[in-house]
Amino acid sequence: MYGNRITHFESIEVFAYYLFYKYFIENQKAHNSDFGDFFHLFYLPYSKEAVLEKNAINFLKQIKQNHDVLQKVNFHNIQFIRSLK
Repeated sequence: MYGNRITHFESIEVFAYYLFYKYFIENQKAHNSDFGDFFHLFYLPYSKEAVLEKNAINFLKQIKQNHDVLQKVNFHNIQFIRSLK
């Protein structure tokens, strides 16, 4: 993994990685709907399961693969909820 391990403020760590991967690495353009998506990032380090949109999951899986912060979180898209019926 990279650099020093952050042991506090993991929400901010996830937020910073997400911005970096989405807008710097992938060079995606910001959309108005992105603002609401950011709120979901802050609870992720403290969750075991998270249901998010596919695009967000792709970035979060990259973060999980390259950093320690999301190792305890399982990501699911809306199909997961539909399969529970």
